Amino acid sequence: MVRLGGAASPTYISVFRGLRAHFLRHAIELDWVLYSDYDALVEAFVKREIDLAWNAPLGVCEDKSVVSKIPVAWWRCGMLTSTL
Repeated sequence: MVRLGGAASPTYISVFRGLRAHFLRHAIELDWVLYSDYDALVEAFVKREIDLAWNAPLGVCEDKSVVSKIPVAWWRCGMLTSTL
């Protein structure tokens, strides 16, 4: 099971449903978790409570020091970021 996190937004629900269908076509189960803000999303990602973080282009992490702790090969605002 892959866990996808995002900041709560009605448009994310539609996107996440589409991503779930895409992953299922490739025999990968996907579930999502919604967070109240981007800081909570980033914190969950750093703690590896979620596998993927859907971060919108306007998403900003207030605590810039946390970015260096993100366990990924790359970090880019607006991209799907993964610990996988």
